[in-house]
Amino acid sequence: MNKTASPLAICLAVCLTGCASTTSTSSLLMVSTVPTRDTLSIVQSSSKGKSDFYFCDAVDTTCPVRSLKVVAVPPQQPKPVVISPPESPPKVFKVHFRWGWANLDSDGRRDLDSILKAVDNDSIREITIQGRTDPTGSRKFNEKLAQRRAELVKKELVEAGIRPEIIVAKAHLPCCNGSLSASKQEMREKRRADLEITIRTIRPK
Repeated sequence: MNKTASPLAICLAVCLTGCASTTSTSSLLMVSTVPTRDTLSIVQSSSKGKSDFYFCDAVDTTCPVRSLKVVAVPPQQPKPVVISPPESPPKVFKVHFRWGWANLDSDGRRDLDSILKAVDNDSIREITIQGRTDPTGSRKFNEKLAQRRAELVKKELVEAGIRPEIIVAKAHLPCCNGSLSASKQEMREKRRADLEITIRTIRPK
């Protein structure tokens, strides 16, 4: 059985068809009327502490000129150069001994006392003691005697308050050079222990 469409159904069908046709046409028109742009960029322009931002394309001649950006870099202070004073050469002292002795007599004691008065214990950086002998006797005996003299002086210095780790005691080699025909004074001068005392250099503040 055939049914005739109602007037209401016919009206709805016509309206829907018209709306779809209008929307499609309008969309095409909107796409075709949008102008084409090149790549957009953001430009910041500053003046008197105020910043403004602009969107510009490549062909826009009214776009403001990008303001110059300056980053303040604090000046670098030069590092102070500390120049140490030249180190003074070691001070050389002598402690004399009697012939064949490795003990201090009255003259040797005076020599050592004058050394202890001449230097400040706190300022000493290093002490090198080298024992010596005159040329009489065998070399083997004299080398041992020279070592004993150096060690005796070290012992006296340590007892006076000087740190043992900064003291080096050894025999001077050759320990017993010289002539057997030397005078008594020359012989006495060879029977000694030499002390090289290095004073610590203090850097300026």
